[in-house]
Amino acid sequence: MFLASKGFEVTGTDVSPSSLALARKLLASRGLGARLVRASAYARLPFGDAAPLTPSSPRRPSTTPESPG
Repeated sequence: MFLASKGFEVTGTDVSPSSLALARKLLASRGLGARLVRASAYARLPFGDAAPLTPSSPRRPSTTPESPG
């Protein structure tokens, strides 16, 4: 949830349907979204080989100070 709150596209996995349901409820209660997939971390995950960590649209402005102009 931390990464989702920072604007990242997040995918969560778990083998337990009840854990995924709880995660959906927690995400919704915080106004966040994530792709949740039923899968085992010990098996080959259902994703391509490349899963880059890249921020999606940020939810708030950058905190980088602007140059004086």
